[in-house]
Amino acid sequence: MVQKTLLVLLLMVFVFSGCQDNKQAKTDILGDWESIDWYIKNTGEKVNQKMDFSFDDASNYMVDYGSQKEEGSYYISFDKLYTTETGQKEKNVKIVRLDADTMIFEMNRAGSLELIVLSKRK
Repeated sequence: MVQKTLLVLLLMVFVFSGCQDNKQAKTDILGDWESIDWYIKNTGEKVNQKMDFSFDDASNYMVDYGSQKEEGSYYISFDKLYTTETGQKEKNVKIVRLDADTMIFEMNRAGSLELIVLSKRK
């Protein structure tokens, strides 16, 4: 009986701590982000391309690639950022780090893992 109670309590701690992390991530992601570093994870080779993001509290996002823009909706679940461009299918990236001023994504682009470091614009 004691083991069951401990197991239930432990499960509740995990569930509620995961919810709190998602709430914090939802707040931290809001605003405008500028890409400051982008490279291929395995080789360290730099990707010289712009990828700046904006996220609002209505779950809308915009990406500025320089010559193109992408807009749609987003949500965060655990360590994943899910985006759905208007009229397109959902895609996701892994959030490696997200705090008040730095965000790091890991994404798979054409079979290659890439890391993108973004800095929040003030």
